[in-house]
Amino acid sequence: MNVSRLFALSSVVGLVGVVGCSDAIQAANPFPEKQARCDFRPEKPQCTDWRKFQGPSMATMQGVCSATPNASYNEGSTCPVEDMLGGCQTESGDGTLQTNWFYKSDDYKEVADVQKKCTDDKTTFVNPS
Repeated sequence: MNVSRLFALSSVVGLVGVVGCSDAIQAANPFPEKQARCDFRPEKPQCTDWRKFQGPSMATMQGVCSATPNASYNEGSTCPVEDMLGGCQTESGDGTLQTNWFYKSDDYKEVADVQKKCTDDKTTFVNPS
């Protein structure tokens, strides 16, 4: 077997091993996906939710929300879509999606206002969901 074929074969075997390992790591996570929300309404036209969280506890999110006056924390649900214009989303290294959703108000009259907020915050605009 010549050197180039041996190199190509070892590269393919290595790639399969890495891909398989990644899948095995994700499958080995003992924690189910969770979701939660922190609703700032009616004080502010915003609700933040976390989706695809896989960890032992959402205590940090709950603590931050509880420390915010007039905000309400709810584990197991996401933000309501009624009157929602859109959201600004980030994804953490573990795959958790955090979205700050904005609702029709004096501050956010149309989708373009939310898109500008996302651009200013260097986050990704997403449609209501």
